[in-house]
Amino acid sequence: QLVFHGYERGRLVAVVPFVCKLLAPCATSRVFRPPNPWTVALLALLAEVYQLPDLKLNLKFEVEVLCKALSINLDDIEPSTHLRNRRMVVRTNNSGFKERGAADAFAPGAPRAAGAASGSTA
Repeated sequence: QLVFHGYERGRLVAVVPFVCKLLAPCATSRVFRPPNPWTVALLALLAEVYQLPDLKLNLKFEVEVLCKALSINLDDIEPSTHLRNRRMVVRTNNSGFKERGAADAFAPGAPRAAGAASGSTA
């Protein structure tokens, strides 16, 4: 629920590191170590978050560090599909996603201003 709430409210930047730090001790637990269904379900949700476009690198790094601590390859985790059905209400500067700036204006397929295509400089 916390990850869903963070995604919908644009607070993944706070939620993902918290959940990763919470799951890290599962590596030494007898009960919560994978293949525990609860742990595996949360890892699948984090794998889905990891694959979100424009996710900040520090959040991807948190998920990678967690997988390393649990001795799991991130590619071996089947991402969930829960976030696909949810809408992000707010996308703020603290949302956990990269801001689209001037560098994105020249990305392939990005719309260009009329004067930008001519190659002239003013």
